Formats: sequence, C-alpha cells, structure tokens
Amino acid sequence: MWYFSVIGTKWQTGVGGVQWASACDFNNQDLSSAQVPGEQCGNKCMSTVGCTHFSWTNYQGGTCYMKSGAVQQSDAISNGNTGMICGIVSSSNTGSKFNCVSYEPFSDPNYPRNVPQALKNTLGQVVAQGFKCIKTYYAQYYGNSIVQYAQQFNLKVVLGIQTSQTYTNVEVSTAISNCLSNSNVLVAIFAGNENLPGNNEASEIINIRNQVKAAGCKIPFGTAQTIGYYLQSADQNLLNQMDWYGYNVYPFFSNLGSGTSQDSLRAQISQLKNKYSSSFQKFFITETGWPSAGGNSPQNNPSTIGKAQEYANYVADMFCSGEIATQWISYFVFNDPTYKQNVPSFENNFGLVNSAGQAKWNIGNLHC
Repeated sequence: MWYFSVIGTKWQTGVGGVQWASACDFNNQDLSSAQVPGEQCGNKCMSTVGCTHFSWTNYQGGTCYMKSGAVQQSDAISNGNTGMICGIVSSSNTGSKFNCVSYEPFSDPNYPRNVPQALKNTLGQVVAQGFKCIKTYYAQYYGNSIVQYAQQFNLKVVLGIQTSQTYTNVEVSTAISNCLSNSNVLVAIFAGNENLPGNNEASEIINIRNQVKAAGCKIPFGTAQTIGYYLQSADQNLLNQMDWYGYNVYPFFSNLGSGTSQDSLRAQISQLKNKYSSSFQKFFITETGWPSAGGNSPQNNPSTIGKAQEYANYVADMFCSGEIATQWISYFVFNDPTYKQNVPSFENNFGLVNSAGQAKWNIGNLHC
C-alpha cells in the first residue's frame, strides 16, 4: 500500500487542546501503549511522561500507541483506515517537564533501622524542594517498595533495578508488581547503572527486560550507563532490546582546557546525537552534577559551591529551554551521601542538598 502525508485532512481540536484526525498514523517514535477507548487516547498521552503524539487503532479492543518526539500535522501518514486516529498533544501541555533527582535514602539517620521512616523523611525533603520526580537505583529497600511511598508524595518514579545481587529477583518482582498496579506513578524502568561493559551484564539486563515485558508491563524499559559506554563500546544487541537509553554525564571528570563545563556537556551530547541520530529521542540524562566541595578532580577541575551552582543552572537552562530535548531529566544526586568511604572527598559532595536535606543554595530556579 502507498502511504502519503495527510495534507488536506481535517484536523479537529479536542479536550485539552489535543489536535486529532481520523484515518492516519505516525510512524516510529513509539513510547508505550495502553488499552483504552479512542476518545481517551489523547488524555492518556497527556498524562504520560514523554508523550507528544499518538496513534489509536481498534487492535485488542482499542490500543493507544503513545509516541515521543517533535512532530507536526504534516508528519502524519494517511492510510485510508477510518478505524484509526492520530493526534498531537498541544504545546501548552507538552511543555510540562519533569525535573527528576537521583534519589537514595541512605543518608537519613533512620536507615536501615527504620526504613519506612527514612523513606518518608527523604521523599518529604525532595517534595519540599519542588521536585516532582525521582530516579532510583533500587526498586525496594529491605522489602519496602519505593513506588508505594513515592505515590504518597505524588512523585513520579524512574525506577531502578539493581543487577548482579542476591536480591535481584526481589528487585525484578517488585518492579513488575508496581508496573502492573501503579503504572501511573512509573515513568520508566532502568536495570543496571554504570555496570557495562562487564561479564554477562548485558545478558542479565536483557533477561530482566524480557521478564518485565512478559509479565505485561508496557512502560518504557532501559538501562543507565556512562555516556562513554554509548560513545565507545555499546552492545548493539542490548541497544536493540531497550526502549530508552539512560546516560550519566559528568563534565567534572572531563579535560575542559579553556572551555567551560557547559561547553563540555554540549560537546558530549552533540557526539551522542551524531552517533545515534535516528534514535536520539530515546536518550535521557539519568545522572549529572558538579560537587560543591572536596578538592579537584583528576583533571584538575575545582569543586566549589559556586561551580556547582553554575553547572546546575546551565543544565536547568538547557533542559527548560528545550536544548536538551527530552520530557524528563534526572540531574544531580539529591542528598550528599554520608555512607561512601575510601573515596575522594568530592564524591560525597554532589548533592543539591546536604545530608540533612538543607539546600546548598536557592535551587528553586532549577524547575521549568
């Protein structure tokens, strides 16, 4: 069948400013899917982090295919199927961005003696600083599901799964349970963090992905690795299995020369975009930041509160302006960790707030 752009198709405006038309589709850029009636597909897209446009068919009684990326009406493809709908979420709705923070509860004095209280304390600190989303490294803490606690604080969750641990099976089962019962809270699931390349690590991540998908979980699945992994040694088989790719990027550990941290960040993202031009919309920053104290990096970059604030503002400006063109970003560890030992001092000073949850400066301007 020949497909052609829907030039001349009658577009209509629905609830919430959603633009939609019938007998059309948007190719590729798939984000996730859900079984809902056609009239609910636009609302489903608006409530799904990262969704900018959608297609709906009567498959399995009605399936809404949510998609991510910049599109316009002329990108829609006419297919003559009057049982299909395609649509675009209005710019006023897509402008809502989720400023996530990398989250750990370990610095709370109640951890691990009273894990529920530690989770409540630290999540309360996140909310108090205006953040709407956390990116975790674990799905559970001593059997306490982080998603269930985050839901109490109206937080979205980019859920991490720890790999190669004796409790990894518990991590996976917790993630699956939450995906099936609390999918409105979850943004995505990421298995592994900076553990590639490694012995059989890629295979383990793929296996976890297969378990999650086989259980019926439909939210995006990915892994979080260093930006260098994607630029130098990424396993193509692994990439083919992932919906999203998380990358951790730290200009603090780059040779800046006469440039700035912002120059380094832009250059590294540009390299990533050039290498993965056809799939770049699937890449999300899962960690970044600059330490506020603790001495110089091996590349002789200073760790000062002024540099940390400057870098935080750089990243926020790039994200909120659309230069970093994603719907969510996890920048900065929220709390300064207190549990890391035998590491350079700057490793314990990447937080936006100190170990007591007090902001190091006015971080309100980090929000879009």
